[in-house]
Amino acid sequence: MYANAIYRPRVPTAKTLDELIAQDQKRFRSEIPDIEIVSDGLLKTLDGKTARTWRLAPKSKGQWERVAYFEEGEYYMVFVISSRAKSGLEKNMSSFEALVANYKE
Repeated sequence: MYANAIYRPRVPTAKTLDELIAQDQKRFRSEIPDIEIVSDGLLKTLDGKTARTWRLAPKSKGQWERVAYFEEGEYYMVFVISSRAKSGLEKNMSSFEALVANYKE
């Protein structure tokens, strides 16, 4: 599990959160052509922000991931949980959801 705070001016090609998500998904698909990317609902942070989540599932080999995106001032916030196996991802999902839920500025 990890989190990234991406300073918006450093990604001039992503003027919105939707554009950042689309760019990430395009990169994932170029690296793993058979990856399945599915919207996985919303999570709320402690200070009321809404994080949009996506699940990434390889059809052959690769990492199983869940990624949460939201905005925080001049930053795009990206939280990620990753596992080599679906079972590992599922086993630790509650910890990931707690990490996002307990985030506040």
